[in-house]
Amino acid sequence: LAAWLESHGSLSTRYVVHNGALMPAEVLLVIVFAGLAVPSRFAALATRLGNSALSIFAIHVPIFLVLIKVLKLLSIGKSPLWCAAHFSECVA
Repeated sequence: LAAWLESHGSLSTRYVVHNGALMPAEVLLVIVFAGLAVPSRFAALATRLGNSALSIFAIHVPIFLVLIKVLKLLSIGKSPLWCAAHFSECVA
């Protein structure tokens, strides 16, 4: 449902899905995986992924905003090179 809303929904639905509609599923995943023990052979990898989580969280919003702009650019039906030459028309 979330994938369908992302691809077919309005821009406001994309923000709703991105900013909270998936929260119950995410919380459930955290609860399930928090109770699991990490095998010793994966402990180093799990530590590295855990340490990188904050930086991934910090950069995901700017990347999301850039990709929304790219999606808008690609959805106007003109070549990105044409838009570079006719910037004001693409913005309009």
